[in-house]
Amino acid sequence: MMKISVCIPAYKNAEYLERNLGALATQTLKDFEVILS
Repeated sequence: MMKISVCIPAYKNAEYLERNLGALATQTLKDFEVILS
């Protein structure tokens, strides 16, 4: 299965970080990596 990379820009967007990571945690596809920048 192909791995997916999810890139989340975090600079000056900390208020959205918890919501974004929570949404990723509930995905049915679990073969992905999260890159915070």
